[in-house]
Amino acid sequence: MLNTIGFLGCGNMGGAIARRLQGGRPQNVWLANRTAAKAEALAAELGCNTTINDEVAGRCDLIFLAVKPQMMEERWRPLRFTL
Repeated sequence: MLNTIGFLGCGNMGGAIARRLQGGRPQNVWLANRTAAKAEALAAELGCNTTINDEVAGRCDLIFLAVKPQMMEERWRPLRFTL
């Protein structure tokens, strides 16, 4: 069962998906973004949690990777042992 949902990236794409999927269980949604202020603003809007990429990777059952293709390798490399 998927109890926790995480987002790595809270820009246009990640923010739109988070707004749609957040659906009534904000305590189970975790957001991380390269710019913490962007994740914090979205979390305040949705009433959910913020953390860092590694925490999202380690604690969430489902992770949305909403990162631009040219940034993908840079974001995945530190998570390789957690995932």
